[in-house]
Amino acid sequence: YMHCEMTCAALETGKHVQCEARMAMSATEAHTMLRASQAHPNLVAQIVPSPLTFKVDAMIQELMADGYIGDLISLKARGTVAGFSNPDGPLHWRHQKSLSGMNIQNMGIWYEASMRWVGPASRVYALTRVCVGQRRDAGTGQMGTADVPDYVEIVADLENGGAATYEFSAVSGFAPGPSAWIFGTAGTLH
Repeated sequence: YMHCEMTCAALETGKHVQCEARMAMSATEAHTMLRASQAHPNLVAQIVPSPLTFKVDAMIQELMADGYIGDLISLKARGTVAGFSNPDGPLHWRHQKSLSGMNIQNMGIWYEASMRWVGPASRVYALTRVCVGQRRDAGTGQMGTADVPDYVEIVADLENGGAATYEFSAVSGFAPGPSAWIFGTAGTLH
């Protein structure tokens, strides 16, 4: 929750900056950080990219460029944790908007990877649910509010004309693990 404040302060004092994961609490903070970095072009201000798909990114990009799938129809990505809703689970900072911001589970990591494969979205529609709204704080023993969604479905139009759907869930018992499918008019990647 301190990335924006610390990044801007570091840049203002002439320091290079490297942020890792959950760059900012909101788009407003992200744009503030971008403007601060642009005001100091002599400094390095970078974000560590998500390494989760580095092993396959170049191959997917090459296959897409070579026309392996033909024209893109859709991307289907799932970032689920196969667990049931657990009201007895501890309250974690990732469950609280005051500490995690608008970051929901691994949604940003998956979107970052998918942009490397199929480009950015032009329109997005989302449905969220908080299935476990109260959890016990392990430090205080008190119940606290969990207000970051533990279930998300997203449908997106892509700039290149394709479609995308994403599912992120921490409450889907027996769900298959994380995966991505890219469907085209001539082929499929998984």
